[in-house]
Amino acid sequence: MGFFKIWDSMWLEDEKINAMSLELKGAFVCVLAVANKSLDNGRLSFEGQFPRSYNQTLQAAKIEARHLDELIFLNLVVKNGEFYEVKNWKKYQNEYQRQKKYRLQDEVISKGTPEEVEVKKKNKKQPKEEKNNNLPSVGISGFKDFNDWWCKEFQARFGAKYPYSGAKDAKAVKAMLKSYSLDDCQRYAIAGWESRDKWVKGQCGTIAGFYAQIGKIIISCPAPVKSEYVNIPGGLDA
Repeated sequence: MGFFKIWDSMWLEDEKINAMSLELKGAFVCVLAVANKSLDNGRLSFEGQFPRSYNQTLQAAKIEARHLDELIFLNLVVKNGEFYEVKNWKKYQNEYQRQKKYRLQDEVISKGTPEEVEVKKKNKKQPKEEKNNNLPSVGISGFKDFNDWWCKEFQARFGAKYPYSGAKDAKAVKAMLKSYSLDDCQRYAIAGWESRDKWVKGQCGTIAGFYAQIGKIIISCPAPVKSEYVNIPGGLDA
């Protein structure tokens, strides 16, 4: 015995379904039941082993030939190779199938004495918590400073909050700070945002994109060269 979904929005609002007679809607539900019982992702088969013929489908669903013909005409039931199948079965039923194992697990837990149920609940595997990828903290000098600076500068320049890309951006910042100082990273970022190269400027919409273009940015924004003659009184002729 099993259950299958009937999507309320589809059943109540879909034009094709609304155009069907109540009799045909009932026939369609019977075909859905046969597909669900087949355990074959919407194919009308004998438990996934052999295809049901046209007449065998009529017999299993307990519907008339005119009903099945009309469902085929409406493209709700299609022929795929040797198998008849309910169209879009996976789209509408897979979420139920995914959750089914958790419901069965809860049913097993609920069986037994109160003491046994309590022990089962404690031993139940807890789902992993989703990691918060917003501005992660990494043990590298300047990491948080660069992230904070980038987000504030981005919002000040473009009038919108920066959509931090979690691990992808964090990896780029970590790699960047291994090669360049915090000041240089900030200077290169500004140069990228103000670049005349539209491609480079567009890539600098994200930290990861900026880091991918940093070589081009450095070439167009070289570090100032300190001359050995700068502090000589009288200049080069002294």
